[in-house]
Amino acid sequence: MKVSYIITAVAVAAVVLAVILTRRPSVDKGTELTKPAMLKVHTLAHLPKLISPGGGDATSAFETLYSFFTEHADKLRECSNTNADPSAELGEACVSHIQRLYELGSISSSYLNKSTPVEINAKPNFEDAAVVVGHVAILRCAGDKPRLEKTCLAVMSLGLNFFEKCRRLNVRAQGMTLMEMALKDLGLRVASEGSELAKQVKTWQDGLDEYDAKYWTPKYSICRSVRPENFADVVALAQKDQDICWRVEATLALGRVKFAFKRGAGNDTLIRNAIEKLTTDPEGDVATAAKLAQAFTTEDVRKVK
Repeated sequence: MKVSYIITAVAVAAVVLAVILTRRPSVDKGTELTKPAMLKVHTLAHLPKLISPGGGDATSAFETLYSFFTEHADKLRECSNTNADPSAELGEACVSHIQRLYELGSISSSYLNKSTPVEINAKPNFEDAAVVVGHVAILRCAGDKPRLEKTCLAVMSLGLNFFEKCRRLNVRAQGMTLMEMALKDLGLRVASEGSELAKQVKTWQDGLDEYDAKYWTPKYSICRSVRPENFADVVALAQKDQDICWRVEATLALGRVKFAFKRGAGNDTLIRNAIEKLTTDPEGDVATAAKLAQAFTTEDVRKVK
């Protein structure tokens, strides 16, 4: 008799447990995109040395470039957007500014990081000056191969500077654009030569394409998607990526995706708990991003471009 009672009780407990488990809010599990190997710092340091900029501080020269850009922004953007030949005066000025940066060295990390606030999709205060001036400089040199090579390498250097020395995603994105633009134009001019430069350019093009496909695009998509494929991936990137740039951007993204359609109760708790924990993160930029994410409202979501 007692044995039958025990068996019945166990059966009832199993049914109750099964009901509890089936009613527990589902929570996303991370995907291959946020496995440990993906969360390391990924650089381009393994690629051959293609550029040799000066060893000094080019920050002041970049500020001068930006002043020039603001004075002629409309005309410069028109040339860049249409691939039109710039006037001799504007074109030569662009070449001069780009070459000056290369000769001097690098723009400081401090300047680049301060250029862009820790905000969702924040743009740098120097706008798109580097990309536009770099592009117009390349257009100006199109008919002069030795000069074009020199200018493309200077633009490449500026892009790598942005990519390596800044924690802000939109500045790094400009760096990627500058490098891709310079390598494309340089590659078109030297591809058939079989020279050492041609080989290095091809190696860089392949290496940058691989980095883009393997790391940049997947992480960028996680951070910028209005409704990510997997909410746990955003949390993992915010909490565990070894590159502060991605941690900051993913933390900011949590402020937007906490309102995502059909996220579910389990994921809602996952997101909000992650934001709360990140507000006390020892990395200052991450903590700042988390506090902004915590305060983010549906009205803020509508304003993000």
